[in-house]
Amino acid sequence: MGDHIGMVATVLNALVLRSALEVKGVSAHAMSAFAVGCFIELFERERALDYLRNGHVVIFAGGTGNPCFTTDSAAALRAVELDMQLLIKATQVRGVFDKDPRKHPDAVFFEAISPGEVLRRGLQVMDAASIEILGRKKIPTIVLDLHVPGNIVRALAGERVGTVIA
Repeated sequence: MGDHIGMVATVLNALVLRSALEVKGVSAHAMSAFAVGCFIELFERERALDYLRNGHVVIFAGGTGNPCFTTDSAAALRAVELDMQLLIKATQVRGVFDKDPRKHPDAVFFEAISPGEVLRRGLQVMDAASIEILGRKKIPTIVLDLHVPGNIVRALAGERVGTVIA
């Protein structure tokens, strides 16, 4: 039941994000992995690609639509499916560390790290399946702090923000 509640929560978050983008004048679409109702579209690969080709923002919700898969796994799968050039993971800390910096003040920050090194060290930045999928498909991932205003925009503009996993 918890997985299902989590998937529905991502739909709510997607609707809030879509609304915030639209208020800023950005054309945005929210798509869910499962049918929810008339206020969010069901994910269809071709429609998502069409939106992206036309400069729209597409927000993916509902994970994979299946229990036991993380939202990281869903993001990695969508990135591969849509031939994305970059995945951004916005999180609670500024990037990837050798251990949880909230618990360990001596945690070492990585500006860049390879997917193989993330897996070898057992770093808990994303689930191992996601890291492996993105690494195999050579899709770089930027891990950054969600709570720093402008971080996502700066990362998209090519500025050095957070950690690059590539």
